[in-house]
Amino acid sequence: AGLEDVIAGRPGEQTYSDSKRALMLWTSVRAQNLAFKGSAFCHASTPGMVDTQLGRHSMHPWLWPLTKPFRLCLLRSAAEGALGVAAAGLRRQAVGSFGRYLDGERELEDLVMERMGEKKLALQVVKWATAATALE
Repeated sequence: AGLEDVIAGRPGEQTYSDSKRALMLWTSVRAQNLAFKGSAFCHASTPGMVDTQLGRHSMHPWLWPLTKPFRLCLLRSAAEGALGVAAAGLRRQAVGSFGRYLDGERELEDLVMERMGEKKLALQVVKWATAATALE
């Protein structure tokens, strides 16, 4: 869904990926502004694939408990996910750069540079988010 669809109340079928992309685009613009104007360092972080109850609705209820051994092997616990997000903000480099997308202490993307091709859409997302939240 495009931003126009979201504004009109029609978010589409890809709500997770659309919201994640919007967060990345917002961060790519606002991180730079916050660093230069407010001396605040803004980054985006992922908790990774976390074993939560969100997936239980994607299968029959009797099947969910049977997936626990696989989830234990393949997914992070909620605590591990939270620690990864905290580690991203507490790393030494967090205050020496801005606009990074991180998985714990591992940098996945420089959002400011790598999202430059989407600058027009990023500015539209920031404008919409500012109006929707009344926050700058």
